[in-house]
Amino acid sequence: TIPLVPGAQPVSRPMYRLSPLELDEVKRQVTDLLAKGLIRPSTSPYSAPILFVGKKDGTLRMCIDYRGLNAVTVKNRYPLPRIDDLLDKLRGSAYFSSIDLQQGYNPIRILESDIPKTAFRTPFGHFEFTVLSFGLANAPATFQAVIDRMFRPYIDKFVVCYLDDILIYSKTKEEHLKHLRQVLEVLRREQLYAKQSKCYWALSQVEYLGHVVSADGIRMDPRKTAAVKDWPTPTSLPELRKFLGLTNYFRKFISGYSSLAAPLTSLTRKDAFQSPEAWTPDCQAAFDAIKHAVANDVVLHFPDYSLPFHVELISDASLQGSGAVLVQNGRPIAFTSKKFSPAERGYTTGEQELLAIIHALREWRCYLEGRPFVVKTDHKPLTFLQGVPTLNRRQARWLEYMARFNFTWEHLSGSLNVADALSRHPSLHAVILSVVTQRQSAASEVTTSGFAQRIVQGYASDSWFKDARNLEPYKQERGLWIRTDGERRQIVVPNDDLLRRDILARLHKDPLAGHVGVTRLVELARRNFWWSSLAQDAARFVQQCDDCQRSKPLSGKQAGLLQPLPIPVAPWESVSLDFVVGLPPSEGGNDAVLVMVDRLTKMVHLAPTTTSVTAEQTARLFFDNVVRLHGIPKS
Repeated sequence: TIPLVPGAQPVSRPMYRLSPLELDEVKRQVTDLLAKGLIRPSTSPYSAPILFVGKKDGTLRMCIDYRGLNAVTVKNRYPLPRIDDLLDKLRGSAYFSSIDLQQGYNPIRILESDIPKTAFRTPFGHFEFTVLSFGLANAPATFQAVIDRMFRPYIDKFVVCYLDDILIYSKTKEEHLKHLRQVLEVLRREQLYAKQSKCYWALSQVEYLGHVVSADGIRMDPRKTAAVKDWPTPTSLPELRKFLGLTNYFRKFISGYSSLAAPLTSLTRKDAFQSPEAWTPDCQAAFDAIKHAVANDVVLHFPDYSLPFHVELISDASLQGSGAVLVQNGRPIAFTSKKFSPAERGYTTGEQELLAIIHALREWRCYLEGRPFVVKTDHKPLTFLQGVPTLNRRQARWLEYMARFNFTWEHLSGSLNVADALSRHPSLHAVILSVVTQRQSAASEVTTSGFAQRIVQGYASDSWFKDARNLEPYKQERGLWIRTDGERRQIVVPNDDLLRRDILARLHKDPLAGHVGVTRLVELARRNFWWSSLAQDAARFVQQCDDCQRSKPLSGKQAGLLQPLPIPVAPWESVSLDFVVGLPPSEGGNDAVLVMVDRLTKMVHLAPTTTSVTAEQTARLFFDNVVRLHGIPKS
């Protein structure tokens, strides 16, 4: 069926012009389709144009441009299987057969009342399909549902199906012949026919859905990798998108694809690739690196669910992105990588490393959830993450997600980390920061240096400390007043702006702290110090830090962008004021005008004045001309 959205009108689009070669092909294919009973003459109010695309063998395929009809079709949401899930089911198999069905979707008939909706126009007449045709929005979902119903007893046992591509897999030759017979009997019963030239029988290695499948695992199709290796340097955005589209299909075989392709993907933004000068040496290096990675014959092995599932998840992050490799028994099962967004590039190194692991866990949840495994990382502080007493909200959210998995941490020396190549560009080096050290070094320096003496001296000059009633909640130790907040013991800092600023500077600018933000700075300061305006002082200090303003990415809305004001609901509820200056002096000496406008009705009051008018005089003019007549406005 072809259900339409309520109120949809018949869709009719004009015919495209065709070349003489295409006209001959239209006549031939229409004649053939009529002879087979797949189409019939039509008087339908619907009409779609035809166009041609080239096949691999050089012939032309006639296609119907059903975009107009598809726009008003109620979509069938029957799911197509994930290719990765289909390939994972082949583990342990040694014999494979692939079947490509003939005539595509044509074996499925269309409901008689919906046949007129498929009408298309040619120079030789108006026709409509009696069977399911390529180009219809619901054709893939409908065909997949039919195939799944036909092979339901065998799917996931020895058959996987993706539309008209059927793969039979078995562990032994005898078992495989039996499975083949069962599949062919189903096809005969349903009167579905295979294209002999695209079928392969009882092989140890077979091409399926762009991959080469064997008992060893999965590798890239050499025919497609050859096209990548011979790809010329792109000179335009369409050429670059074609290259990225093809290589992206094989990203699971390429170590750190996202980071490798980062210079190229940046060129796909609007107006980024306007001229050949946009192709920088970094772009050429990324282009060559991807071609080299595709040339490597990487084999991804099947996960073994029958054995204890001890997985080593090796992850690493760099300035460009993160990468991870899923390993079992020393053999790679999958690669994944993620390019950092501008905001994520502003994370600390520890958070980027943690984000790399979070991305890998989300990508491979289907493998890892419910099974014990090991997470290996060269960022040693992450191995202590579970014991860290305080985390920011982002880290706490990530830790909550990780709690659903049963894994243990293991530190891996950076020189042994396989995943380094997944995320690092040769010109980049990851900077490893110690989160644990960051939490201790700056504060200990402040409390053990000359700051203690400066604090004691500050008490003497601060009148607040001279009132004994203020000091009742605190205890004095070695001349320092101590405030107890739960388990925290905080030094009370006197009202000395320079002293407080120096404390914040040591905590904020410490090399291991890495210029933390406001929330983090307040957290660090309150572990050892207290004064009533600490949060406000910390926010002001970070906003005034020259290094932060120069180096850190901006967050939130950029300053200076205008925002619309809310529309008033009553006259003279909101008033706009402005001065018109530079006017010729009047007889009374006025050379300016105060303009008062009601924002709802645009009614205007004008008051003569001078360019030297004061705030008090302006208020009097406003009161006499607006408040006296309309009352006090809200804004």
